[in-house]
Amino acid sequence: AARLNLSTGITQAYADLAYAWQLSDVAEDELRRPQKSLELTRQRRRAGIDSDLQVRQAEARVPAAQQQVQAAQQRIDAARTALAALVGKGPDRGLSIQRPQPLNPLALQLPGVLPSELLGRRPDIVAARWRVEATDKQIKVAKTKFY
Repeated sequence: AARLNLSTGITQAYADLAYAWQLSDVAEDELRRPQKSLELTRQRRRAGIDSDLQVRQAEARVPAAQQQVQAAQQRIDAARTALAALVGKGPDRGLSIQRPQPLNPLALQLPGVLPSELLGRRPDIVAARWRVEATDKQIKVAKTKFY
């Protein structure tokens, strides 16, 4: 049970790390948007189209986006540290954990043809087979009682 709990914890921590990286990507994309907006607003201010107020408003959006990037990086660091702790290594081991790579969807597909012995181990098929065998035995008992 402890081994299963540990395996589950490691798997969850690795999934959390992958999610943290995705959040980091989104945060960095979101940071580029206010930076680009600020750049355009400054150009418009130089051209006399926008006012200083609009430039200050655009400048105010950048720190919030930067904070989101920092929060995402902290989440990555926390997930790395948790993963390192679960595998029994120190927190510095977490720094060497690379970004999880997405799984190849083709590798996750079932083969087109499954062996019958594999299908025969499915719980629903095993239960159905047992029901048939039980019914067969009941028929034999009924025949024995009849004669």
